Amino acid sequence: MIRIIKGAYGLPQGRVVKAITKKDGPITIAPEREAELVASGIAEYVDAPDTKEEDVAVENMTVQQLKTVADQLGIKYPGNIKKDDLIQLIEDAGEDEAETEPEEDTPSIDPTQAVR
Repeated sequence: MIRIIKGAYGLPQGRVVKAITKKDGPITIAPEREAELVASGIAEYVDAPDTKEEDVAVENMTVQQLKTVADQLGIKYPGNIKKDDLIQLIEDAGEDEAETEPEEDTPSIDPTQAVR
């Protein structure tokens, strides 16, 4: 997690790019890109908030925070999406992911024992 300290960073959000400056809060992007921005003096590393993910309800998040979550989940959305619609997309994505997760009783398969 980084915070911009100098200049601006273009954060892709759906089909638009939002300029993130030192006035904005911390952001999470690809670790390699975070390292580049920190090394170039544009950003600094910050500690992650102490709250657990399940402690923060999506209804209490800002649109910016929701867009960050959606980006991390790979959810596509229009740049002018409303908060309620974004929450619905995130919740729908969570339900889809839960449906595709294997059950705990699923046996593991040893690839060395595969039939040829």
